[in-house]
Amino acid sequence: MSSEQFREVFRFLLVAMLLVMLVKPEKWLRETDTTRVISPWITTPVFLALGFYGGFIQMGMGIFFLAAMVLGARYSLTDSNAVKSAVVGLYTFLAILIFAWNGQVDWKLGALMAIGQTAGGYFTARFATTSTKANIWAHRVLIAVVTIAVAKMFNLHTIFLS
Repeated sequence: MSSEQFREVFRFLLVAMLLVMLVKPEKWLRETDTTRVISPWITTPVFLALGFYGGFIQMGMGIFFLAAMVLGARYSLTDSNAVKSAVVGLYTFLAILIFAWNGQVDWKLGALMAIGQTAGGYFTARFATTSTKANIWAHRVLIAVVTIAVAKMFNLHTIFLS
């Protein structure tokens, strides 16, 4: 599949994800269900596929990971985001080692991104642990991010800039 073909498919996946978030918001706003036992026959292929997808493509990985955690594993959006951050941090560290070994890391840009992500993660974690409405805000921000991504993927921003 060419890069352009993938972008074409991906933008419709994002629209589908946005619809899922808007049609049944209560599924995104529930608390973590610690009593539910999830079948490894479901979770293993889903998270293995997510791992391959994230390793090869990365685009939109966080959104798909959150969907699997919230809708499949029945974690709250806040808890899902914490798990996502830990998993992404682990495989990003490994990817950095591989790319650094091959001399393909722009350390200045990487440092700027690391500072921004660290600050964002710190403030978000503080908010998530102190606010009773963290799940609601996380859902709203996720909808906003996916909406912006969909608008960009369909070049809707050009309508407003013309």
